[in-house]
Amino acid sequence: MPEIHFSISHHIIYIFLGAIVSVVLSILVYRVTIPPISKRKRVLLIVLRSTSIFLIFMFLGEPVISILFNKVEKPVVCVLVDNSMSMMIMEKDKRRGDILKELLNSAIWNRLKNNADLVYVVFDGTARFVKEFYSDSLTFRGACTDISAAFALAKQLQLKYNIQAVVIMGDGIANSGGNPLYPAEDLALPVFAIGIGDTSEKKDILIKKVITNEIVYMDTKVPVNVRIHNNGYDGNRIQVSLFDGDSLLDERTLLLESGDNFAQFYFSATTEGMHKLNVNISKLPNELTYENNRFSFIIKVLKSKIKVALIAGSPGQDYAFIERTLKSDKNLETISFVEKKDGTFYSNRLTQQLLDSADCILLISFPTGYSNPGSIETVANVLREGKPFYLMISRIMDFRKLNMLGEILPFDASNIRNEEILVFVKISETQRNNAIFKVGSNYNIPELWSKLPPVFTVIGEFKPRAGSQVLATIRYQNLDTDAPFIIANNMNKKKSIVVLGYGLWRWKMLTDKDSESEKILDSFISNSIRWLTTKEDDKKIRIEPVKSIFSPQEPVEFIAQIYDDNYQPIDNASVIINLKYKEEVLPLLMNPLSNGQYQGVYDYLPQGDYSYVASVVLNSDTIGKDTGSFSVGGTNIEFMETKMNKLLLQQISIQNGGKYYNASDISRLPEDIVELPYFKPHDLQYSRQIEIWNSKWFLFLIVILLSAEWFIRKQAGML
Repeated sequence: MPEIHFSISHHIIYIFLGAIVSVVLSILVYRVTIPPISKRKRVLLIVLRSTSIFLIFMFLGEPVISILFNKVEKPVVCVLVDNSMSMMIMEKDKRRGDILKELLNSAIWNRLKNNADLVYVVFDGTARFVKEFYSDSLTFRGACTDISAAFALAKQLQLKYNIQAVVIMGDGIANSGGNPLYPAEDLALPVFAIGIGDTSEKKDILIKKVITNEIVYMDTKVPVNVRIHNNGYDGNRIQVSLFDGDSLLDERTLLLESGDNFAQFYFSATTEGMHKLNVNISKLPNELTYENNRFSFIIKVLKSKIKVALIAGSPGQDYAFIERTLKSDKNLETISFVEKKDGTFYSNRLTQQLLDSADCILLISFPTGYSNPGSIETVANVLREGKPFYLMISRIMDFRKLNMLGEILPFDASNIRNEEILVFVKISETQRNNAIFKVGSNYNIPELWSKLPPVFTVIGEFKPRAGSQVLATIRYQNLDTDAPFIIANNMNKKKSIVVLGYGLWRWKMLTDKDSESEKILDSFISNSIRWLTTKEDDKKIRIEPVKSIFSPQEPVEFIAQIYDDNYQPIDNASVIINLKYKEEVLPLLMNPLSNGQYQGVYDYLPQGDYSYVASVVLNSDTIGKDTGSFSVGGTNIEFMETKMNKLLLQQISIQNGGKYYNASDISRLPEDIVELPYFKPHDLQYSRQIEIWNSKWFLFLIVILLSAEWFIRKQAGML
C-alpha cells in the first residue's frame, strides 16, 4: 500500500487557530440575520462560510499531498541478437540464422523469466532497442556488424532498466565500429556469450583484397593487385577478370594453391572521370557463397599531375614532414618556398608567375614577423583570383600581417595570445564520412582520429565565416568543445582548408609504426590537396548519394544542398529524386534538415547500376535539377571472414565475469545468470506530489462553497 503524507507551511497550532477563527467569524456573521431564517439554514450557512474561510487560509499555506509508492523491480537481462548477413552462412545442414532462431524460441528463456525480465537489442551495422521482440522479425540483411554499438546501447538502457546481466548471441564477427572489448568492459556487467557457427574455415574461394591507386592520371599505367584466398580448392583453375563497367579489360587463369593467391593487372584510362572497375573470379562447385567472388571499386582519373606550391614561414618540423609527404606522392609536383629571417627565401624566389602555375598553395606558418609585405601581397593577389589554398596556423605567425589576407580567409581571429596549449582533434559528427579524413579503406574515421596524440593550438578566438564548415573541433583535457580546429570553405568557386593548430608531425612520430594512425597525416594532406584541386562547378543545387558503390544490404542515402541565386540556403523546397533502375522509376521525397540541407534514404535496392534525376520545386516552380549515377553490388564484407570468432566472444565473457557457451549446450544459462551474487530484485521507491494549492479543483471547491452560500442567501432573501 502507498504511504500518504500531508505537508503545509503553516504550523499545526495556526491550523487549529485558523479553524476556530473561521467557525467563530461565521457564527458571528449569522448570529442575527435579516430576515430571520430557520436554524437548519443557519447551521448550513455557518458550515459553508467557515469551510470556505478555512480552505482559503489553508490555500495560503501551499498544502501538498505526497504519495510514496514501494515497488520491487525484477532484475533485467539484456539480450543482444546478431541480425547481420553473416548469419545466413550455412553450418552443415542449417543456416546460422535458423540456429539462432531455434535458440531464441527455446524453453530456457521461460525459465529465466521466472527470475528476470528480458529486453532485446538487435544489431548489425547499427544497434536498435526492440520493445516487442519476435524471432521471426529477424531479417539477417545487415551489411556489416558493429558489436561495439550493441554494447553502447545496452549501457544507455541501464539508465532506464535494472539490467544486471547481458547475453550476446551471434558469430562474433565484428567488421564495423571499434573494438567491442572496450565498450563491453565499460558496461561493467557480466556478459554471457553464445557462439553460433563453426570455428573452422569453410570451403570457399573469395577476393580478399584489391590494392590499387584511388586517383590516377590519364594514359598512366597503374597496377591492380588482387589477393584471392582459397580454402579447399587446391589445384583447381579459375578465371580472374578485370572489367571497366561492362568492358572486359584483361583476364588471367590462376592455378589455386592453399591460402592466399595473387593476380596482377594493369589499368590505363583514356578518359577522365570516375571509373567503376570490377574484379570477378569464376565460380567453383559447392562454394560457401558466391557473394565474395566479385569486388567493385572506383578509380578517379585526372588529366595530369597536380602542381603544389608549398610556402613555409620557417624550416620547422611541420614543413619537413609535409614536404616529405608531398614529394613521396608521384602524382604531385611540388615547388617549395622556405622563408629566411631576413624575409627572403631559400632556393626559390617567390614570384606571382610561379604561384599562378600551381594548382593549389599550402601555407605553413606563413606569414611571420620576418615576412616581407611584398611577398604577402604576391600571395594575396594569387589567392584573390580564386587559387585554392591550405593554411596551417602556428604561434610563430604574425596575425597582424595575416590580416593582409583578411577577406580571403574563411575565419575571423581575435584576442590572439602568444601562448599555446595541447589539444586533441575530434571529427564533427556531420563530417564522419568526409573524404578529407579518409585513411585507406578504414570505415571508422572518428574513432581512428580520436586515437591521435595531441597537437598544439594558439590561444585565441577563431570563428568560421558564413559559408564555412567546421570539419573538426577541439577536445581539451577530455572536454569536448565547439572551438574549431579544421575549417573548410567551398563558395563562389573558391576553396580553402584551414588548420588552426600545428605540431601535426606528432601524428606521424608519436603513433605506432605501420599502424593506421601513422598514415593519418599523409592521408590528410593528400586528401586535402585532392579536394582543393578538384574542379567543381559551383552549383546552387547539389544532390548526390553519399558514396558511389553500396552493398546490396545497405540503405542508399542521398544528401542535398540547395541555394538561391545569392547562395543563401533554401529550407522550404521540395526535393524529389526519381531513381531509374531498368524500366522502373522509384520516386523519393527528401526530408529537410536545416541550412539548405536535405536527406533521403532508399532501403535495400537490388543489385545493379542506377541513374537518377532530382528536381527542386519551390512555390510550385521547378528551380533546378541534378543528375547522377551509382551502383549497388559492391563487395559484402560480411562474407570476407566466414568462420565464427569464438576467441572474441570468449574474451568478452571472461573479461566481464560471464561465461561462453556453444550453441549446442546452453542449458545452464538461466541458472548461471540467476546465481550471480548481485542478481537480485531492487526495492524501488518513487513518489508523487499533488500540489493542492496549485490545483484547479481546489479552487473550484472554494468557488462551489461560496456559490452555494450565495444561492441559499438569495433564496432566503437575505441582505
